Amino acid sequence: MNTNGLPLYLAAVACIGFGGIYLYRKSLEQCLLYILYALPLMGLLATKTSLGGFKVFDLLSIGCLALFPKTFFRGLDSLPRSTGWLFLIFVLLLLIGSLASEFPQTSLLALLQVLPAFIYCRLLVVACHTNSTFYLQVLRALRFSGCLLLVFIAVQLAVGLSFTFYPALNQNTYDPLHDTIRYPGFFHDSQASGQFLAIASFLFLYSSRDEKSLNQKLLHMGLFAACCTGVLLSGSRSALGGLLIGMLLLLLCGGWRLQVSVLSFGILVGSLYLLASPSLAVLNRTENIDEDYKFRQSVWQEAWNISLDNPALGIGIGNFQSYTSIHKQELYLEIDDEIVYFDQPENGYLKVLTEIGFIGFSIFLIFLLKPASKTLLFFFKKMLDYKVLFILASFTGWLFSFNTVYSLFDSRITIVVATLLALLITHPIKDRSLNEHPS
Repeated sequence: MNTNGLPLYLAAVACIGFGGIYLYRKSLEQCLLYILYALPLMGLLATKTSLGGFKVFDLLSIGCLALFPKTFFRGLDSLPRSTGWLFLIFVLLLLIGSLASEFPQTSLLALLQVLPAFIYCRLLVVACHTNSTFYLQVLRALRFSGCLLLVFIAVQLAVGLSFTFYPALNQNTYDPLHDTIRYPGFFHDSQASGQFLAIASFLFLYSSRDEKSLNQKLLHMGLFAACCTGVLLSGSRSALGGLLIGMLLLLLCGGWRLQVSVLSFGILVGSLYLLASPSLAVLNRTENIDEDYKFRQSVWQEAWNISLDNPALGIGIGNFQSYTSIHKQELYLEIDDEIVYFDQPENGYLKVLTEIGFIGFSIFLIFLLKPASKTLLFFFKKMLDYKVLFILASFTGWLFSFNTVYSLFDSRITIVVATLLALLITHPIKDRSLNEHPS
């Protein structure tokens, strides 16, 4: 698709320019939908790495805040006071940790790239609260991006990995040992592709429940199956595990019809697993799973030791690679005869812990788990429609996948996770007289 960096840079500039015009002329809802429908381009670099490496999403999110400041701040006083204080403490900890770190400039730039996700999530929550129909529009936009990713993978199956946004893909897209390809779609990393498809798969199930036409139901079920196939083609074990965890949640919490559907699908997948071609990367990678686990465990132990050495503020957000290149030089890989130090410890939670410390990590977990736990509680109280389980399954699957790979490095995964959180917070409750939401 492109063979050098120039077309990629021009695509990012064009996306920002068009997005800027769109932001200026349209409403907040349409601006948020623009970000979601143009999701494949949101992870492109908008500035050079030497200038911070800001992504298209970062600039558009800040543009939304600049154009709709009243909307952003409206109703903040209605938020739980504990949530407001936690956010302020979290940002303050990140700021102090960045300034106190060995690499303050790198860390401050990384901090500036964290804030757009909070801005976006806040604006999306406000938009969903203000317009009850906007919720379904957001889901439709996410499913559209999921379809685009499937199209990308289909084209890559036909013409090869030259169909991509990037001059060079992540090394994990090709396994020379088994001569297999892990298809990344419009991502740079095949693991991010797998996680995105695992998330999107449940959103197609959500949609199928609303369809009255049998053809439409079958279409969405087919897209769900296509997403599952895409997860296998990505070769991502973490994404496959997340998909199974999401299915388990549906099995445990769903009604008998949903349970029968999940069990039937599980039997079908199990049969295909036994009959599948060894050319599927995610399958033939299982033969060295024990060796791979031992390697990851050694990296996790080193990351845990780093967090114990820096318990209060961590080493500074975005500083893992800089820190390991000086203090943990055993954490490296040889790529094309070049030493590359780890930029994450093969575990998203440990990366966050080492970079922001135990207090910041605890707040990070609260931000993730509070909406999910309240949603589940409200569901069991029969205050939420059963379809919320599909949103919860998507989010729970990502929580599991995050355990083995730090995927928030990609703005597109960050957008999807922030969107899922906003959808959990604003999912319509059955009794309109109740004004409590899982926020």
